[in-house]
Amino acid sequence: MEAISELDEKSLEQWINKNNNTQEEIKWLCQALEKKPMLDERLGYCSWLWDEVMCWPPAPPGTTSVKACLEELKGVHYDTSNNATKLCFPNGTWANYTNYLSCLNNSMVPTSNYTVDSLPGTEVTTMIYIFGYVASLVALVVAVWIFVYFKDLRCLRNTIHINLMCTYILADSMWIINAGVQMYLDAGNMSCNLLVFFLHYFHLTNFFWMFVEGLYLYMLVVETFTRENIKL
Repeated sequence: MEAISELDEKSLEQWINKNNNTQEEIKWLCQALEKKPMLDERLGYCSWLWDEVMCWPPAPPGTTSVKACLEELKGVHYDTSNNATKLCFPNGTWANYTNYLSCLNNSMVPTSNYTVDSLPGTEVTTMIYIFGYVASLVALVVAVWIFVYFKDLRCLRNTIHINLMCTYILADSMWIINAGVQMYLDAGNMSCNLLVFFLHYFHLTNFFWMFVEGLYLYMLVVETFTRENIKL
């Protein structure tokens, strides 16, 4: 621990991000970063905080703490010439949100003439996700069309299948829209909240219709064994 305490702030925060530490260990390491004395407890202050990226030292209430951006996190490099900020409310509690937007490099912002090869790693991964969701969406639409078009396939079992596939179609579509908005548009907080709400809602409907599928299968199995017992 003595060797760790001698590290500078950026090196120690990078070490924390690369190792699995308990909350108590992280708290101790965060306290080792700050050299100035603790603030007067009688006046109230925001206490030490680890926000999963940086250690934030105690701050006076009603102030905004400023820290230099990390050089690298999980393989992604950031702009160290800018700062991250976090608000300490007048009641002595930290804001849930930490503003890391200024830490993003200009290379992370897509332009109109970029190619897939020039995209940062995170955007390439997102494009792969979108391709997979689109392929899944096309297959689901074709499957639903087949079930609806051919009247011979209409029964309770297939109706349940159709509803389950429709929930996947809605969830996939909402994921694609949400990813596109995050990558290319500057949407407001309300718009983003609505998109995330519907995304999670449609995912919940997936699980509901999975439950219906399982319940229907259970009823068929119970009915089959009940009939066999009656025949015996």
